[in-house]
Amino acid sequence: MNVPLARAGAPASMWWVLGLAVVTSAIPIFIPDPQGEAGLWRFFPLVLTAGLLALGVMLPRRLAYALEPDALVVSHMTGQTRLPLNGMTVWRTAGHLGLKMGGTGLPGYYTGNYLFHTDGLKNVLAASSATRGGVIVQANAKAYFLTPADPEAFVAELAQRGARIREN
Repeated sequence: MNVPLARAGAPASMWWVLGLAVVTSAIPIFIPDPQGEAGLWRFFPLVLTAGLLALGVMLPRRLAYALEPDALVVSHMTGQTRLPLNGMTVWRTAGHLGLKMGGTGLPGYYTGNYLFHTDGLKNVLAASSATRGGVIVQANAKAYFLTPADPEAFVAELAQRGARIREN
């Protein structure tokens, strides 16, 4: 059973930074070069930025959650994480992702290790489409921050399949 993701979200400042990166990378194209020494190298920053933006568009499409009879499978760009339902604890959280300690933080695609100072946790492994409005899943002695489209139904489905619900 595939679980739909929450609508992609990002802080407004991130959109400004991305726009500024595109504009800044285009500046070398318009700087006069009377000797003609720069050649095609002046296009390198713009091509690099365009490639990174294309990657940013592709990444959110790779993020997915699937419920199998005995596990929750989280798919992301670099592979899959299989979380067994046996011994799993799950709950809704009011917290949000903090500082990224390692991983990816693009609009609609947040994966990796993030600080998380809510619910008695210090950090979480994120695989989410937004920075808030998520669910914490504890399995294999690790805490995961996920953002399904309907968190209440997601928690209820996991509980029905054998996961323990933690009350806040």
